[in-house]
Amino acid sequence: MYTTGLADERVRWINTIASIEANVVNVTGDILICSGCVAYLTPFTDHLYSNVCRSLFERNKLHFAFLLCVRILINAGKLDPHEWHYFLAGGSPTKIAEK
Repeated sequence: MYTTGLADERVRWINTIASIEANVVNVTGDILICSGCVAYLTPFTDHLYSNVCRSLFERNKLHFAFLLCVRILINAGKLDPHEWHYFLAGGSPTKIAEK
């Protein structure tokens, strides 16, 4: 039991890593589908906003409004997704380390 236990764990870890890598490939498509749904449902944005804000805490309403606005701007082509990612992630690690 103890002699094959670590070998079995290694196989299990390799299989888990392979399944995670397969799921990461699907994330991009899932995000694209969600973005398309938001773009399609833009006329319902006001209704969605009011319903969601009713269930949010007061401190989270501004965050939700900001994220909703950003997603609408990205879908309308008025905000570059790369700029949004740069805003979220900041500069490269070397630029941050220099400061």
